[in-house]
Amino acid sequence: MNGGLRWEALRSRVPEQTSPAGRFVPARTFPAVENVPNWRDLAPRFGVVYDLRGDGHTALKYSANRYNQWEAMGLAGKYNPLAIANSQLRWTDLNADDIAQGEIGCTYRIAGCMIDFSTLPTNFGVRALSQPKDLERWYTVEHSVEIQHALTDRISLSASFLHGDFHDLPLSYNSLRTPADFTAVQIFNPVDGTPLTVYNVSAAKATAVANVDTSSSAQKKRFTGYTVSVNLRLPHCASAFGGFNTERVLYNN
Repeated sequence: MNGGLRWEALRSRVPEQTSPAGRFVPARTFPAVENVPNWRDLAPRFGVVYDLRGDGHTALKYSANRYNQWEAMGLAGKYNPLAIANSQLRWTDLNADDIAQGEIGCTYRIAGCMIDFSTLPTNFGVRALSQPKDLERWYTVEHSVEIQHALTDRISLSASFLHGDFHDLPLSYNSLRTPADFTAVQIFNPVDGTPLTVYNVSAAKATAVANVDTSSSAQKKRFTGYTVSVNLRLPHCASAFGGFNTERVLYNN
């Protein structure tokens, strides 16, 4: 039997920042952002191996382990209010000079306004488009069972089963929109031609963006894997191995 307990502490911050005005954004100053994230987590490990027949030829193995989400500076970079933000807008080259002219607030397709700003988020470049709320560190719990048998002194055969469940998966939603802001549109399935319903956001809410990232107990992810393998010890310190593996991942988003 072998057991262990790993303790992990992770804390990141974004310092106070100032940026001068640009073509599409004013001058900005942002205060420091603390605790992005501030996590304290345990990661237990456990494994056991049992000699089924007492002769050292057949071993039954079991392990149960928790693995926490790997994280370095990703979240701090994501919620940095001065992180690079992109938005794709249509434009029409009215005077054929290959220059996209226009400033935020101008009327599209009049002189000097070739960019359509109607779909640009109202808070673009002013603050981060996503904010964390009760964001937990997602983790997976894995269980593994394996049986290994020595057919000869040089050949061994093993079969294993691995199952993993993911918990506290991240979920992102726009807090400024509700289901009432979407209207149903009928299109046709390109595979068989049957009617298919999709939903478009209303023009009034097209620029309303305030994404909230949180942890969800409703989202699911499950991994299952099966492996059969053979190992051979060859003369002159050589070895060979081969096997078969099949895996399945199920998502509920």
